[in-house]
Amino acid sequence: MIPIIDKASILSRREKKELGLYIIENCKCTLQDVDWLKHIIIRDDGLTNYAGYWTISLSKRENRLHELETAIVLNSRYLLSVVSFKRILAHEYGHNWTLGYLYHLERINDHFKDKAPRLYYRIRRLNYDKIKPNYSRDWKYCDKEIMAEDYRILFTNNKTPHKMKELTGNPSSEVASYLQALGKQKWE
Repeated sequence: MIPIIDKASILSRREKKELGLYIIENCKCTLQDVDWLKHIIIRDDGLTNYAGYWTISLSKRENRLHELETAIVLNSRYLLSVVSFKRILAHEYGHNWTLGYLYHLERINDHFKDKAPRLYYRIRRLNYDKIKPNYSRDWKYCDKEIMAEDYRILFTNNKTPHKMKELTGNPSSEVASYLQALGKQKWE
């Protein structure tokens, strides 16, 4: 079970357990990417522009990735039920899977500066000039947000509509294969 730190004090013990088990029971995950996620923090961040976010801490040795540690923060101001927490958690875990493995495989160095790999753009049919590596254009034009939504739609039990469907359409089976391959061990 992934540790839940409920700084907002809004979840019962049963709800915390349910949320802590959600990823393991309802999302595609491996021991490796679950191990990266140190905890899920629930807090009231007030009126912001986010319901949740994913964060990462990296350590390098000799210019190579040595260790990565992640956390997910859920803003209780906007999340009024366990169902809404799970919806946002599924998206944020999409970052843990996609960005975690892109860092692990050393395909990106900075997710706010580096674009997702060109292969993802090609199979997702994204416009390389229109879609950005960050929020400089808008949240829905960020390649990492599209990837996280793709993960949520393809690999979790949360099937609410893709947030960028009007812009990108739904992900194809090629996208599913690409994202799934990120988490495959080299010997598989």
